[in-house]
Amino acid sequence: MLKYILPIFVLFLFSCSSPVVEKMTSPELTLEMEGPIYEGANTAIGVWKNPLEAWLKSKNIDKEKIKNIKIVSVKFQPNSPLSEKDLQEITLQLTAKSADMQKIAFLNPYPPKTGLVDLKVAEEQNHILELFLSPELTVVADVNINKDFEENLSSKIILEFEISYQP
Repeated sequence: MLKYILPIFVLFLFSCSSPVVEKMTSPELTLEMEGPIYEGANTAIGVWKNPLEAWLKSKNIDKEKIKNIKIVSVKFQPNSPLSEKDLQEITLQLTAKSADMQKIAFLNPYPPKTGLVDLKVAEEQNHILELFLSPELTVVADVNINKDFEENLSSKIILEFEISYQP
């Protein structure tokens, strides 16, 4: 009898284990605005194809085992000729064909600091998992600029997020 109870207990113990949480960082993503660009509100767009594919393969995990994804950090940097002096504010959103647009970060006013700047991450994050499981994640930045540009402009962002999954 004991030889049946022990395996059942072990199976029960492992099935009730809590999710594992890991931090992951995106590659450097490029957001582009097509010129001419005028003073005021403008939109920059970037695409991240199969955002979790390599991670899932490296961990040998099925996507169904992922329980939650939470954005914990967003870093933004304008590329020349756009500079921090040209920016007034920024709002960053994610969207995909299979999910609604979700605001993930913002910064107002934009600081006079060069290099990567930390945006304020949105407290409310809905449907982030659904977005990341999409084959193509679109990053949309609404950027207020204080002068005109004739040429195309770009910026880069880096996302850091936590993935909770059942082992």
